[in-house]
Amino acid sequence: MKKNYLACLAFLFFSALCHGQEVAVEQKMLITKITATWCPNCGTNAWDVKKNLVTEYADNAVFLATHISSSSDLFSSTARDYAGNLPNVQGQPIFYINRTRYNTGTIEGAAQDMSTQVSSQTPLANAGLQMKLEGQTLNVKAKVQFFKPANGEYYLSLLIVEDKVIANQSNRGSSAEHSKVLRGRVTGDTFGELITNGAVAENQTFDFRLNRAIPADWNADNLEVAAIIWEKVGDTYEFVNTESVADFSVFTSVNQLEKAGVQLAVHPTNLSTRTTISVNLPAAQDNLSLRLINANGQLVKNIFSGTLTNGTHQFSLAKERQLSSGIYFIQLEKDGNSITERIVVQ
Repeated sequence: MKKNYLACLAFLFFSALCHGQEVAVEQKMLITKITATWCPNCGTNAWDVKKNLVTEYADNAVFLATHISSSSDLFSSTARDYAGNLPNVQGQPIFYINRTRYNTGTIEGAAQDMSTQVSSQTPLANAGLQMKLEGQTLNVKAKVQFFKPANGEYYLSLLIVEDKVIANQSNRGSSAEHSKVLRGRVTGDTFGELITNGAVAENQTFDFRLNRAIPADWNADNLEVAAIIWEKVGDTYEFVNTESVADFSVFTSVNQLEKAGVQLAVHPTNLSTRTTISVNLPAAQDNLSLRLINANGQLVKNIFSGTLTNGTHQFSLAKERQLSSGIYFIQLEKDGNSITERIVVQ
C-alpha cells in the first residue's frame, strides 16, 4: 500500500519540487466510458470490455468512467460537465477515444489502432505531475511542456479519478468493483486552468500548483490525478494529450492555518495592473508572512510580516516593471503552515 512508502515518497516529492519535474515526451490516448450504476448493459459486455481496455492499455492511456446521470450512484457534476464536450452523448454505455465515439463492439479494435499510432507519435505537449495528501487536502504540482511551436488557446484539466470503488452495478451486484471512476477535479473548472493564449515556443514550460479538499469517503490509496491538455477552438475543447499519476505521500499532520479557519483570496487572479489580496482571520494571528513567490518557489516580494487581528484584511499588489509575465503564487505562511493562491501576471 502507498502508506507503507511514506518516508520514501515524501523525500522524492520534495526533491522533485526543488530540482524540477521531468515531462515525458510521449503521447497517450484518453479512453472514456459513459456509464451508470443502474444501467443493465453497462454491467454486462461493456463491463468486461472496459476491464480489458484498462488491462491492455495501462501504459499508454488514461481512463475515465464517467457517470453523467444524476440518478447513478457514482454521479458527479465534473463527469456531467466533462461529457458536455463529447459529441453525440446519448444513452449509455458509450465509449470514446479522445473525442471520437465508439460502441461496445468497436472500441477494442479502435483502441488497438490508436495505440499503434500514439506509440510513435511525438506529442505537441505533455504534463508532468506530482501529488501529495495532507490530511484531506490533495496538493498537485503540474508542469506543462510544449515540444513543438504552437499558437492557440490551451488549457490544463486536473481531474480526480478513484479506482476500485465498491458500489452497486446493475447485473454485477451491490458490491461491484468500479475501476477508474471520475470523481471530481482539482482545477476550479472542469476544463481547467488557462495555460497560454497565443504563440508558444518549442520547449516552453508552464507551472501550476493547485489543491482541493477531498471527501472522507474517497479511498486515498486508490486516488489518481489525470492531467488533460486541451486546445480551445470556438466553444469546443479539442484533445491534445493526457498523463496521470497515482503515487503520492500521505501526511497525517494538520495545516494549522486551515484548521483555524484562515482564508486567503486574490481578485482578480490575472494581474495586469493591480490585484487585491484578502486575508480573513476568525481570530488574531501572529508571526504571519504574506509573500509573492514565483513558479520555482523563489521569493519575489514580501507583502506583509507581523500580527493581524481578527477580521478581513486587504493588501494591494501592483504589477511592477521588473515582474515578468508568468505564473506566480500568493503565499500566507505561519510556523511552517501555508495557504497559497495562484495568479497569472500578464
